Amino acid sequence: MGLFGWPFEEAYFEGWSFVIGYFVLQMLVFWLLEAFCISQFGNTPGKALMRIRVRNAIGRRLAFSASLKRTGMSILAGMGLLVCHWSTC
Repeated sequence: MGLFGWPFEEAYFEGWSFVIGYFVLQMLVFWLLEAFCISQFGNTPGKALMRIRVRNAIGRRLAFSASLKRTGMSILAGMGLLVCHWSTC
């Protein structure tokens, strides 16, 4: 038996290929979940706590395609470019 009783060998969960694959999967889930929350509710749980709403220029909620683009650009601008690693955080 492997990790958590799964019938896999533990070698599948080691090495750079697993780390990169897990990171990509995690970013994809984050991207889709945040875009869904913004398009359906107008905010994410963190934005709701701060009473921040994301709206378009005429005051309506963003469409799912627009929220996908917004979330993707925020990932590229912040986490995707590893700004924290290049600056003196």
